[in-house]
Amino acid sequence: VEGWDNGYPEITDKGHGLYRCTLKDNLIPEDATQVVIYLDAQSDIELLRNIVYYGDGYQAKNYNEKTNYYRVQKLLEKAESGNDITIGVIGGSMTAGANAEPMETNCYGARLKAWFESTFEIDVNFINIGIGSTNSYFGCIRAEEKLLRFNPDLIIIEYACNDQLEDIYLDSYESLIRKCWKNPGEPAVISLMLCTQAGISKIERQYPIAQHCQIPIVSYNDAIKDEIIKGEKTWLDYYQTSTLIGGDGIHPNTTAHQKIADLIATELLEGKKASNIDRMASLPAPLYSNILEDAFYLSETDITPVQTGVWTAGGSIWDFGTGKGWRSEIANSELQFKINGDVAAVTYWKRPANENFGTAQIWVDDNPAVVIDGSNGEHIDQIVLTDLGIGEHILHIKLLENKKFEIVCIAVSGERSYWNGRYYLENVANNLRLTISNNDITMNPNGTGFNVSHTDDGYIAFNENNSYLSVNAATGALELSSNLDT
Repeated sequence: VEGWDNGYPEITDKGHGLYRCTLKDNLIPEDATQVVIYLDAQSDIELLRNIVYYGDGYQAKNYNEKTNYYRVQKLLEKAESGNDITIGVIGGSMTAGANAEPMETNCYGARLKAWFESTFEIDVNFINIGIGSTNSYFGCIRAEEKLLRFNPDLIIIEYACNDQLEDIYLDSYESLIRKCWKNPGEPAVISLMLCTQAGISKIERQYPIAQHCQIPIVSYNDAIKDEIIKGEKTWLDYYQTSTLIGGDGIHPNTTAHQKIADLIATELLEGKKASNIDRMASLPAPLYSNILEDAFYLSETDITPVQTGVWTAGGSIWDFGTGKGWRSEIANSELQFKINGDVAAVTYWKRPANENFGTAQIWVDDNPAVVIDGSNGEHIDQIVLTDLGIGEHILHIKLLENKKFEIVCIAVSGERSYWNGRYYLENVANNLRLTISNNDITMNPNGTGFNVSHTDDGYIAFNENNSYLSVNAATGALELSSNLDT
């Protein structure tokens, strides 16, 4: 900072109530990915009058040099042919539409739906599973149940603001991209990079993952900073400070949501002109990790604890869309689950200190316990335990003090085996098993099990006595076949 003296920068009076201090980049470490400036102020009005100017040094990257646009072109061909499509968006509160007015119709996903419908004269099924105070880990464990089973044609992934700096968020973000990309319908997957009004974004951490997977990157973060530097716009064109009605100083406003949708639409149309359109048969090996690629959540209706102590089933303070979890406020109360997989995770609430939430120990089998803190926050958090080894394990959750603690859900990932290597699809709480009987698939308490195996092209084969569940190409009906290739 120019004129640094006793911890404070030199302030230059520019007149008209405008004062300036200058940050110099030689004080910023070369390996830094972002700088956070803390501004002391006596009121929101003082603080939110501060304007960040990036000088002439802000250079937006060419993120899409190596992007493969095969799936984007297939998406546009489908729309241009008059076929209806499904769009899915997954992210935090910005994706949910916070500060768009009204959020249901003016969030960026809804505006993108409107663009497709007006441009191609088709109907668009829009699925928005954005939830505030969540991150890419939570998106990853929800993706199959809440989005992928609807076979979307386009998926927008947005976690550049909500993900934190721990390595687990690199793992979960990459796992989520890979999970979505591998959906059998071959959806176009786009990485969306947003930012807060303070310009904070995890884009520097996330874009290398998206580039590695060769999916399109749309950076609202870069686009608006470029406009601000050029003097074409200010922050208040895209955000409303907390001193304005309906504003909070964090979430993009209605104008910004339209801007985001326009940027996505522009990138899609640019992809139509791209030359890198060879179909990718598979993704490259993970850049960081894909430990959560197969992850799914389990709530109170999905799994019955083998020991409950004085934990009880309870609804979340906020509805995260995963059903009821478990809660307790009795010290030494232990909750146990029998799980199958080589990764186990526990999702829990972090609440403000004044709500008196406590701490808990988490461990698997006889492995060392990890202590997690349910206080000093206002969002969900998670602990992910890896390298458990394929097979059956016991997950333990033990409350350490007489304070409230709430488990939102647990999650399992990895190659899962049940009952000596045989596979079932089972709802444990209701003791229901999905079974094949002749040409029918039935769900009943006493059905026999069948084997499930992965095929090389990423599908799942259901096998009962060397008969495989298949789809008749002519009629679309389910039937049993002795030929796996069908």
